[in-house]
Amino acid sequence: MKVVLKQNVENVGNAGEVKDVADGFARNFLISNKLAEPATKNNVSKAADLIEQRKEQEKENLKSIQRTAKKIDGKEIIIKVKTEGNKLFGSVSKSKIVEKMKEDGTEISESSIELTQPIKEIGEYPVKVNFNHGIEVGIKVIIEKE
Repeated sequence: MKVVLKQNVENVGNAGEVKDVADGFARNFLISNKLAEPATKNNVSKAADLIEQRKEQEKENLKSIQRTAKKIDGKEIIIKVKTEGNKLFGSVSKSKIVEKMKEDGTEISESSIELTQPIKEIGEYPVKVNFNHGIEVGIKVIIEKE
């Protein structure tokens, strides 16, 4: 039976694709759980429109990521912290870097920051920011005394 997937289904396909699956699997699992619908002409054309919309959204998403990456590439982030000598009270983690960037007008997620360990001393630290689509930029995090 041919069906149009309404959602991504593991080991079957992605939303919007037309797949040929076993009749029982289609009726008893895919259609009953609203994961797919029969592949009628109307449903196939809706799926094609959905795929086109997703492609457009993906293009816009890529452009947005490229703008953000260009904006922060090589940027210096200065974080002032309480210290005792060169040691910090606490540490600077991904969340503090994200918070500081948000203050500067740039929204990024913690998961995109590549920081192996929290920063615990004063100094300058190169930090990589990985975005979707394989886009990677570097920023410099400067830790100063408060």
